Amino acid sequence: MKLILRNSFCLLFLCFAFPGGAQKPVPGQLVISLEKSVDSKTWVREFESLRAPEFPGKFTRSTGVSGNILLYEFDAAKADWQILADAFLNQEGVISAQGNYILEKRSVEPNDGFYSAQWSLPLIQIEDVWDVNTGGVNILGDTIVVAIIDSGFKIDHPDLQDNIWVNQAELYGIANVDDDGNGFIDDVYGWNFDGNSPIHPADTHGTAVAGIIGARGNNGTGIAGINWNIKLMVLTVKTTFDIAQAYTYALDLRLKYNETNGEQGAYVAVTNASLGLNGHWCDEYPFWGELYDPLGEAGILNVAATANNNVDVEKEGDMPTSCTSDYLITVTNTDRNDQKVASAAYSNIYIDLGAPGGSGSDGSFTLHPNDDYDESFGGTSAACPHVTGVAALLYTMPCAELYNRSPGETVLLIKQALMEGVDLLDDLEGITVSGGRLNASKSMAYLHAFCQPDKPENFFETYITEKGFIRIGPSPLLSGELLEVVYSSDQFGPIYFTLYDALGRAVYEQQETLIPFEDQTFTIPTANLAGGVYFLVLANGKDPVTYKIMVL
Repeated sequence: MKLILRNSFCLLFLCFAFPGGAQKPVPGQLVISLEKSVDSKTWVREFESLRAPEFPGKFTRSTGVSGNILLYEFDAAKADWQILADAFLNQEGVISAQGNYILEKRSVEPNDGFYSAQWSLPLIQIEDVWDVNTGGVNILGDTIVVAIIDSGFKIDHPDLQDNIWVNQAELYGIANVDDDGNGFIDDVYGWNFDGNSPIHPADTHGTAVAGIIGARGNNGTGIAGINWNIKLMVLTVKTTFDIAQAYTYALDLRLKYNETNGEQGAYVAVTNASLGLNGHWCDEYPFWGELYDPLGEAGILNVAATANNNVDVEKEGDMPTSCTSDYLITVTNTDRNDQKVASAAYSNIYIDLGAPGGSGSDGSFTLHPNDDYDESFGGTSAACPHVTGVAALLYTMPCAELYNRSPGETVLLIKQALMEGVDLLDDLEGITVSGGRLNASKSMAYLHAFCQPDKPENFFETYITEKGFIRIGPSPLLSGELLEVVYSSDQFGPIYFTLYDALGRAVYEQQETLIPFEDQTFTIPTANLAGGVYFLVLANGKDPVTYKIMVL
């Protein structure tokens, strides 16, 4: 009985993906897999004595004493590997013969020169999310816009300029005319509310914040923003009236987008405010604090930094992080060692989570307005845009459930994913609502778990335990019936199925390619299997999961 697939060779439990498409294997090498019942040493001796003259090479290595996987090396100039592989497939005892491909890491790492200095991004496991999307557009085709409310921006920074939001109605309109009727003349690149002008000052603070959220990624230079492709709406402010204007500007554009089905306005999904007033309370500024609910109901999640003082906001106050809108998420500051930065505010009522911003010379590596880069931008101002950037990236996940609800409900789902996905930290326990620090990968996993049909009540716990959602059946099943596996995960790369009998012998192996956020159905044949207990092991680069199968 040969149940091992002839065209499927898999190395179980490796967190790598086999390359596809036009990529070629290592020249002069083949990987030969033998049936489990074959003694590899005996097989090689017999092959070399009987068949070796017909094959222009030799076996050089195996996978070990009990391994039936062999490496065959030959002169690539004298033989075509595909013809040679076909010849091996005609030999008795051979399951598969294929090229020896170079493995690819299952993570996306940008080619930006200073990416290695951006310590905060690997800490929040952003590369897992980049496997699925690097930002820009959601599954409905909406271009994601983040409104950054700050003190100025270098909008022509070479690592930023391609990601600046452009008001198309004004860009192609008439000079000195309010073409889109929003009350601002020639607001091509947002608005400077402080100077009542379309021109922004090239400020260090706002430029650095913008870089964390959306510096152009994978462009071979500088740094990578959390979103490689994004549109950043830059809004310059100085006073509390300015910030009310800025929020209203973003709200009006999103409302117009909603009303015109995307023909006008902008799909503003998130706002970032890395500024505020120390020691003040939300009810002192109702014209400001009361904006968060209508912003959220329109579809905008609002992210705000807390104070850079080691105070309890519940006792000392802070604006805007003392506001209690469901559509506001508030952020304190942690360092590269997952400690709360000493000079960062906290509260188990008002501060939702931490994010890595760092401080002083160990701050976040980001943009500087002199067309350079800054490795000392820290504080809650640096922590906040990490949350904003991840929130914007979550909007691009391929999950229809995100949009089968009102815009406000979508905002609350994104916020819930951020809160539930944190890494719990001792240093934040009891002094933040979530008790943890931002983790982009886990937040994506939460969103994927939520997007599953017929999910259990404890869906996220189930998802984390099983490394995805798995439905297997029927069991018991009759010998000869197909065993169906429905699998869904947030991961790229291969998934490996191995069916073992009760004695631990592998009787079937299969490798399939995962498509993140999609339900995929795989079938496993049971023809000629004797009745009894079998164990199906699934591995997709994480700890394997085992299921008991009964064959009648």
